[in-house]
Amino acid sequence: MIVVAEKPSVARAIIRAVKPPAEVLALKGHVLELDFPEEYSNWWTVDPRRLFHADTRWVIRDKDAHSLIVEALKRSGDPVVFAMDNDRDGELIAYEALLIARETLSDRVRYMRMRFSTVSESELKEAWKRLEPDLNWGWVNKALFRHKFDLKVGAAYTRFLTLSARKNGRDVKLISYGSCQTPTLWFVYERDMAIRNFKPENYYVIEALLDDRGLKVKVSTEPIRSEAEAKAAYERAKQARQAIVKGYDLKVGEEEKPLPTDIDRMLQELKKSWG
Repeated sequence: MIVVAEKPSVARAIIRAVKPPAEVLALKGHVLELDFPEEYSNWWTVDPRRLFHADTRWVIRDKDAHSLIVEALKRSGDPVVFAMDNDRDGELIAYEALLIARETLSDRVRYMRMRFSTVSESELKEAWKRLEPDLNWGWVNKALFRHKFDLKVGAAYTRFLTLSARKNGRDVKLISYGSCQTPTLWFVYERDMAIRNFKPENYYVIEALLDDRGLKVKVSTEPIRSEAEAKAAYERAKQARQAIVKGYDLKVGEEEKPLPTDIDRMLQELKKSWG
């Protein structure tokens, strides 16, 4: 029996929390990746449009990780427990490890899926008690589709753009295109232009320290663009002897523990937070 974790930190956490009666392996992400068969490798003789209809094949991406899994399987045999991230990309990495296990042992290799959102000791122990008998094939197929789409679109348009530029006399080594890369570069460009075109403006903020029977509260205004308005507000505040709270909002609620995210959603949230 072996346990295959997606990253070293998860492998260490599983060993500490569960102490499984098995060998625990640590990967560093994807072990395999999709590529085209050899006959599509010549840029000059293969029409880029053919890549959209071409078959794909699995090739080894991380030779060290591949050897690690194969050697462990030969030593310990099945069952194999896949302890990857609980998202579509994690499910695809589990599928890659399953392909290696089937090739090394047999198509009927026994396997289980360990699902968890955090690496806390309590959650890992609970996850070990409720190992699932199969992968989430919906997630696997979605992740596979995205990887095939990225490969075919990226390769076809990269070849088309590069070859078109060279045929028209441009001295370029490569014009790269990618479904993730292109919008990411746009975000970088958009942010860079915003920084270049930014023109600082002066503004004023009035701050006051209120004292209510020993309870001190610091308050401030919204930014005021006009110096005259700011000075007038300051004079009024300086002469005031008391402050009136015109209203307040009180909300009592319970914040739910955030759910695990995936790469796409994480990038969206980072974009909202950091621009």
